[in-house]
Amino acid sequence: MKYFLTLALLLNFNCFKAAQNQFQDMQITYNAATRGFYFNVELNSKEIKVSEDRSNNDVKIATITSEQWKEISSLIGNIDVGRMHELKAPSENRNVDGAAFAALSIENYKGLSNEASFDHGNPPPQIKQLIDRILSLAETVE
Repeated sequence: MKYFLTLALLLNFNCFKAAQNQFQDMQITYNAATRGFYFNVELNSKEIKVSEDRSNNDVKIATITSEQWKEISSLIGNIDVGRMHELKAPSENRNVDGAAFAALSIENYKGLSNEASFDHGNPPPQIKQLIDRILSLAETVE
């Protein structure tokens, strides 16, 4: 019985650590671009990088606090990341140069990546809160 209890506790601890790693090792990229506009944000549990230069010569970097990362992780937890590519964009203006093409990519701890594309400024409702939070964090980077 002692062995069973020990094994159960170890399995529970390992599942908890795996769930923590799922968000700790995540890489999020938001990119918006047209012929004359470029905006890229990359963030993980440690830092946020913002660039408005296609060659990424002028990258601004700031530290992400644990509180900010918990909020981002919570918002990601509300999304079916595995089906992000199936999200329907509310508008298609990017197809006729009416809006910048935007994409959100989330790479998990296993290296698997999922992406949703949409018009910059008009994301699918399922990811709108996450996009808004990413953009608000990006505005604070100097």
